[in-house]
Amino acid sequence: MRQAIQAIVEYFPDTPILPVIGNNDVIYHDQAPNAKIAPDYYTDTWQLMFEEVPGNAEIAANETVKATWMKGGYYAYDLADDIVVISLNGMYPFYENFEDPEIATEMIEWVGDVLDDNPDKHFITQTHVFFGNNFYKNLEILWNTTYTDSILKKMQPHQDRHILSLGAHIHHVQLMAPESSAVENLQMVQVISPAVSPIYMNNPGFGEFTFNSETHVENLVFRFFQTEDYQRLGVINFIEYD
Repeated sequence: MRQAIQAIVEYFPDTPILPVIGNNDVIYHDQAPNAKIAPDYYTDTWQLMFEEVPGNAEIAANETVKATWMKGGYYAYDLADDIVVISLNGMYPFYENFEDPEIATEMIEWVGDVLDDNPDKHFITQTHVFFGNNFYKNLEILWNTTYTDSILKKMQPHQDRHILSLGAHIHHVQLMAPESSAVENLQMVQVISPAVSPIYMNNPGFGEFTFNSETHVENLVFRFFQTEDYQRLGVINFIEYD
C-alpha cells in the first residue's frame, strides 16, 4: 500500500490525495476491519495515507478529519470554500461484509449532518464500493438495500448542490443516474471509474474532469492504456474517450 501511494506522490508531490478504503485494503478480503484490529488498522492507514503524503499535511493536522477516520475510515474535506468532498468507507454497508455493519448507519447519519451543517457548500461523494448495482455473473446490489436507501434519502434534499458521486470496485467505467423505489426524483449522477489493474482483462485506465460549484462537472475524459500494444510491440499508447 505504501508503494502504491508513494507512486502517486511522486507525480503529484504537493497535491492533496484523498483516499478511500477498498475491499482489497483490509486484512480480510471484502470485510471491514473488525473491532479487534480496527484501532491499529486506522492508525496505520492514517500514517500511510495522510501523514506520509506531503500534499495531505493540512488534512493530517485536522483533528476532525482524524476523529472520523479513526472511527470508521470516513471523513469530509473542504476542497474549496464552497465545495466539500465526503469520503465514505463503503466496506461497512457492502453486502459481503459481516464486520460491525452498525458503523454504516453511523456513517450515513454523519453524512446527513455534514450536508445539514454546510448549506452553502456543494459536495462530491467518493467511495470504493459504491451505492448502486452491478452485473457480474448475476445482479449485485453492492450496498445492502437498507443503506442504499438511507444515504439517498440523506442526499436527495441537497441534490441541487450535488456535483458528482464517484465509485470504483467493478474495474470498468459506468455512468449512472441512480433510481430508487424508496426515494423519488433523484437527479444525482454517479461515475464509476476505471481500474489501474488489468485483472479482468480490461485495459488499465483513469479519468479526469474539471468542476466548480456553478456548472458542476465539465470536460470528463477517460484514458485507457492499450495493454496489447505494449505486450506485442513495446509501444506505450493511450486511447481517450470523452
